[in-house]
Amino acid sequence: MDAAEALLGEWAIDPADAMQVMVIIDEIGSNIIKAAWPGGGEHHFGLDLHIEEAEGGLHLRLVASDDGVAFDPTTVPPPDVEADLDDREPGGLGLFLVGEMSDSVSYARVAGHNRLTVTKRLQRVTAQPA
Repeated sequence: MDAAEALLGEWAIDPADAMQVMVIIDEIGSNIIKAAWPGGGEHHFGLDLHIEEAEGGLHLRLVASDDGVAFDPTTVPPPDVEADLDDREPGGLGLFLVGEMSDSVSYARVAGHNRLTVTKRLQRVTAQPA
């Protein structure tokens, strides 16, 4: 998380965008840790974060990969956010938020690994007029 915060700071990312990116990273990472390896054991996962100049601002690409059980989060139905809390099924809200805060989310299973790619347009901090 520290490396991601440092990268966002180096690019002078707007604080609202930076907060969303950190929530996305936290949600994806915690889901991998909680669910990817039901049998336990030693495993690996990675989160690669790339920012580049793009038309109209900056473009972020986050790629999360793990060697856990196959799981495509893009197929999870969205939670009923209109239902009362007592009537909601637990789970799914974090994935829903990732989708809401991102421009795109895609999944692939490659060589026995889950690969989730998230993209998001970002804005830099703009100077406030004096």
